[in-house]
Amino acid sequence: MQRIVLKGGRVITPWVVEEDGVVILADGKIQYVGGEYQPQEGDQVLDVTGKLVTPGLIDLHIHGGGGHDVMGGTVEDVIAVAKNELKAGVTSFVPSLYATKWERMLNSLDKINETYALQQQNGCAESQIVGIYLEAPFMNPLARGGQPIEAIRKPIPEDYHQIMDRAGDLLRLVLVAPEVEGGLELTREVLSRGLIAAVGHSEASYEEVVEAVSLGLDQAVHTFNGGNTGITKRLPGLIGAALNLDEIYCELICDGIHVHQANMQLLYKLKSSDKIILITDAVQPAGLPDGEYDLSDGRRVRVKNNTATTCDAMEGNLYGSCLGLNRSVKNMVQMVGATLPEAIKMATVNPARRLGLTNKGSLLPGNDADLAVFSPELEVERVFIAGREIAIG
Repeated sequence: MQRIVLKGGRVITPWVVEEDGVVILADGKIQYVGGEYQPQEGDQVLDVTGKLVTPGLIDLHIHGGGGHDVMGGTVEDVIAVAKNELKAGVTSFVPSLYATKWERMLNSLDKINETYALQQQNGCAESQIVGIYLEAPFMNPLARGGQPIEAIRKPIPEDYHQIMDRAGDLLRLVLVAPEVEGGLELTREVLSRGLIAAVGHSEASYEEVVEAVSLGLDQAVHTFNGGNTGITKRLPGLIGAALNLDEIYCELICDGIHVHQANMQLLYKLKSSDKIILITDAVQPAGLPDGEYDLSDGRRVRVKNNTATTCDAMEGNLYGSCLGLNRSVKNMVQMVGATLPEAIKMATVNPARRLGLTNKGSLLPGNDADLAVFSPELEVERVFIAGREIAIG
């Protein structure tokens, strides 16, 4: 059993930082993390002096990137998104569905499940699928953002049973808007299946969110975005509930475009590093140059200065993001004031806990050997999945 030894880097577990650390990988697992190295015959020693060594990042909410879409209709589309995720140091991700034609949504679920089965059978040469997120279609049409209005559906049992059943055992999260007709019934169904009910694309009042939380809802979808009702002096709204209720985990698109810097700082002060999950919400053209691009659902998107909008989006609304999760970590430090270990925790430990991934998200002996090596500027240099180095891009 050959061991891979990463030696000399700044190792961020993220709870402990080893400034001249050693991480040893063997048989797909992390064998040792610390400051000492006892050589063994056959060790493959990699000098990562001056680099950052972290757990592989986990993107809990993503739609696409690099010109590809998880709903593109083929296994190859899903694989392409998974390969693109490696460029951000993401070793695990959750393909997330947006609102589109019903049969296309169902077919997309089939293709994601097929891709997952292939990864389980053959091992991963790209980021691993660790769940499915139904961000659509059961949202409030008034808060749809960049989602096409004709694809939004009322939550009726016939529909949500069908789509959740089709997603199968990979399903982890479902968006709910508790204020719409049937919204609380959907929330109960999601929770009865042991899934995460996440409020978003919603016009819910504070009181309506409190009622949903009393049932077990405990996550806010891309907090501050998606039409979420904001705080006034007498109406705290959905945002007030997300900030005030300890039960709620808050997703955050930390690109400096979707959420004002002061609001991100407020979120960090109120929720701390324990309840924030950094996400990308990245879409098909993420990572591409400025320009106009055809989406896989037939719409056209315009990208300018890392900002994506569609012609049919509601006025002033954005269409996902063009963010890589490593940039989100960096922004959390530079724009919000979190420490680097805290920011890494928000992109590793927190999503792993939410998804029930007990062997991922941290550099601890016995965990899966999923990790990333970054430059000091958080540019990706190496990625390992199950102890095997994977080529990036």
